[in-house]
Amino acid sequence: MARRRDPSQYPPSLHATLDACRICLGCIGGYTAPFTGEVLDCTLPCTGSKDRACQIIHHLSAWNDALLQGRYELRERARTRPELKLASVATSASLNDLEKLLKVATLLYILIKKHHCLTAVDVDIGGLNVYDAFLCDALRDNEHIQSVTLLDFTPNRDAFKPFFSVIPSLKNLWHFRYTTQAEVRKAHLRALESTVEKTNTLESLHIPGLWIYDMDSTDLLTAIARYASLRELTLSFSFLEHASDDCGDEFSEYLKNSDTLTTLSLEGDCDFRDACGKRVLRALRDNESILNLELEDILFDNEALDLMASVLAKNTALRSFHIHPDYKCVIDGGGHCDCWLPSLRGNATIEKMTLPFEIWRTPQWLEFFEVLSLKQRLKMITVGWAEMSVSDLNEFCMLICQSGAEERVTFSPAFDLSLYDNNLSLIRCKSFVDIEADCEDNAPQLQKLTAEVSALSHVTSLTLSISPLPTEVDPLSPIASLIGATTTLKTLRLFVSATDKAAHYRNVSWTDTIESLSRNQSISILHIDLNIMKAEDIERLADVIRCSDNITRLGVTVEERMSDLFPEHLSRGIASNCIHPA
Repeated sequence: MARRRDPSQYPPSLHATLDACRICLGCIGGYTAPFTGEVLDCTLPCTGSKDRACQIIHHLSAWNDALLQGRYELRERARTRPELKLASVATSASLNDLEKLLKVATLLYILIKKHHCLTAVDVDIGGLNVYDAFLCDALRDNEHIQSVTLLDFTPNRDAFKPFFSVIPSLKNLWHFRYTTQAEVRKAHLRALESTVEKTNTLESLHIPGLWIYDMDSTDLLTAIARYASLRELTLSFSFLEHASDDCGDEFSEYLKNSDTLTTLSLEGDCDFRDACGKRVLRALRDNESILNLELEDILFDNEALDLMASVLAKNTALRSFHIHPDYKCVIDGGGHCDCWLPSLRGNATIEKMTLPFEIWRTPQWLEFFEVLSLKQRLKMITVGWAEMSVSDLNEFCMLICQSGAEERVTFSPAFDLSLYDNNLSLIRCKSFVDIEADCEDNAPQLQKLTAEVSALSHVTSLTLSISPLPTEVDPLSPIASLIGATTTLKTLRLFVSATDKAAHYRNVSWTDTIESLSRNQSISILHIDLNIMKAEDIERLADVIRCSDNITRLGVTVEERMSDLFPEHLSRGIASNCIHPA
């Protein structure tokens, strides 16, 4: 006879879960935050108003101490202070400790239900295990939540459905974003379609990362095309390719005639070679409201190139045009976008552009820089480097400097150091603002790079990956010197690895680097790897960061054996600390 499963192993039903919530609500009034030891008074009412922050702002550290047990934290919304946002964060917190998750879910329920100062919520679907139902119940018919982001990374194929059932009930939802790593199924399309049809307050709809194959997206795309109030839209180009011709015509008419849509982002392979893509380009040419156009991989034939040129020439609303710097612009026959240059010469509205290097050859880039010198409104150009060679970079930097365009042209940050490691003087070109460099097993290269960067005021962000050899003498000295010398570097990300940790512990000292950080007054964003630090170095670093007036954002990588040591020192006095805006 089959063995019966222990009933306690079954997840509780929705009703049982909510009953547990009500029980927990009755005893959580004096909840003690596990790290700070502060007692949270969950009965305090919301005192937030248009001009005044809620009293909860004075206890954010303690609230986040508790909420991080379930991978959530409260943040001030930078653009709409004194409003608050509930954000999902990546931590090592267990998703199987149901007792902790129950308490976190109850706290979230209280926040969403009682605090009208909380206007934005990120939901990690499945992040509260069986207690996701708390969030659904709290969100239902909510009147103050304006922004919801659903992050669907759970292996449970149907976990998203309860959340989609409550989203249309939100009374003042302006912004909705849904992303998933799961294979998109018809159930996803139906849920998205229902959300668009039943929610009448949306101004911003973002469904990035959703690519569909062998499915009909007609109903969803039709619902979007008939939604008159959208101001921002992000979706995969595959939604356009898998809709009926009639729907494609309707969506193109929507793009052409919309007087509210200001931002359009198309992801994935944007194939403008077929009829669907060309309809979109013609619509964009005639649109009078879209200010920002963002594209990923682009596929052109000659007709599509001409249509895009007409968009740049005739659209008088466009303010920014971006082709994602990590993607490519592919043209049939290996051609180039030369026909865009006359259009850009006549364009009087575009202020920002992101362009792949490969769209033009050297003479065309030179002509573009000449156009740029005549246009005061076109202030910011970012150049992607996917197809750039060493000789290309040398020539390109020379062109930029000679044309006087380096104040307005920047490179995308993912430049491969191998492109300029034999000629580091290239980074004196002011287009190098954000540098990423892998200097593993190459102390001379690190020495030269840090010496160059420390003398350059235009480099504001630096990411370094190093793996010093055990025999190196003071391998961190160049980094300490850089930190001590720079007055303009704003962001430093430092990743240090060691093949022989024991030798590294014996030979490498972090003292000078930490001392330099204590004196530095420019670095505001710091990410540092603690995995090969001694305990005393970790303690000193935590004390320096805690006392810093300029470090406002911090990321650390730390081994489990040291996971308590760093926050213990960093958190001294944290109960009275107020978190910085996100």
